[in-house]
Amino acid sequence: MAAAAAGLSEPLGLLLLQLIEEHADPAVRVHLVVLAEEGEYTAALLDDMQRLRLGQGVFRHWVSELEPACRVTGLARQEFLVASHIKPWRDCGNSERLSGANGLLLSPHVDKLFDRHWISFDSGGELIWQHEAAGEALRCWGIEGANLIRPFNREQEMFLSAHREVLRR
Repeated sequence: MAAAAAGLSEPLGLLLLQLIEEHADPAVRVHLVVLAEEGEYTAALLDDMQRLRLGQGVFRHWVSELEPACRVTGLARQEFLVASHIKPWRDCGNSERLSGANGLLLSPHVDKLFDRHWISFDSGGELIWQHEAAGEALRCWGIEGANLIRPFNREQEMFLSAHREVLRR
């Protein structure tokens, strides 16, 4: 897609991306991964919107009952926070979609890393990551770890344990 937009044939574009990936520094490689995922992410997001996520307001309410602030930044102004699903909406059954235990209120930049499995939380509430690019982003933002560290409840931990299994390495 990106190759065609740039006026390149698809095989040439793929070869160019492969060469860049093989010889670029880690930050460029991460950017390429994110660009590739944008198409998938956008399609999934549009699919979610087409399903009329009627329960989003209810979900946000239940999440805020359990998580009144961003665990990473400590920001409690809910108008600036995203109600992020731990298990993606498209992968959930109806009860999981609305369960407050399946969500966290996160600052938008933190949500982007969490939603794409660059970061997660251990059962005690500590922020974790394994990929050096995630650590670099957090350092650039002045984030050394979670600001609000407290254990998750049993139900939240169920969702988070699955989230940690797909943490980027």
